[in-house]
Amino acid sequence: MSIEYLKERLDEEQFNKIRKIKNENLHEFLSRYIDLMDPECVYVCTDSEEDEFYVKWKAIYSGEEKPLRTPRHTVHFDNY
Repeated sequence: MSIEYLKERLDEEQFNKIRKIKNENLHEFLSRYIDLMDPECVYVCTDSEEDEFYVKWKAIYSGEEKPLRTPRHTVHFDNY
């Protein structure tokens, strides 16, 4: 498994993020664990503001986090 496998499994946007990283070990690692866990989808998070917003929104939407009054801040409670 390698970059070809990732191209098959990831949507075009996510694949293009990974393809920019020229590291065959990373490609093999991702391929191995995507194959093992068989997720419905894979999201590759960069350091862009759009990605930060999306990850925060997904956590709030799923109930994993709650928004705070401070803009762009959330709280996450474990085992409470």
